[in-house]
Amino acid sequence: MKYYLKNTKITDSDIMEKLSSVIDIAEFDLKKQYDMNIDFFNDDIDNNMLNADVSFEIKKHHYVFIRHIRNYFNDHGIKINELNLTGTVTNLKHGQINIEAYKSKYQDFRRNDIVPCKEMYLYADGKNTLNFMLNTKQISIEEYEDNIEILQEQLNVFEIEEESRYIN
Repeated sequence: MKYYLKNTKITDSDIMEKLSSVIDIAEFDLKKQYDMNIDFFNDDIDNNMLNADVSFEIKKHHYVFIRHIRNYFNDHGIKINELNLTGTVTNLKHGQINIEAYKSKYQDFRRNDIVPCKEMYLYADGKNTLNFMLNTKQISIEEYEDNIEILQEQLNVFEIEEESRYIN
């Protein structure tokens, strides 16, 4: 089950009213347990365009939003086991929240995962791959630099600390 909210932030005071307007509780089987993936447009990141001075830590409003989600479903008799909250600026439009609920893989396993900036991990993983390829001489320095620029463009990462840009 997929749900989409537009013109909404996870910090909105009326977030639960907006959520209840798009979620059809009747779609859920009260005998089953569910996991949820929630992707949200992270305004904290967008406002600072991933520069080196911004810290991408988990903040109180992330936990508050998770508590609201869990309480909402719990109040309707629906058990949410794993809840993944992921912030992004590349895959969503400003003010967009995507929610996906699916049957849980586990029984009675409660877990919250919060990733405030998905791009940070994608960039680091891609850069590590390029570093490995350069170190094993699979690509030249010019190819490495070109691929770093492509990776930055794909993830909208424009300001990276100069010392982390190159291996040497």
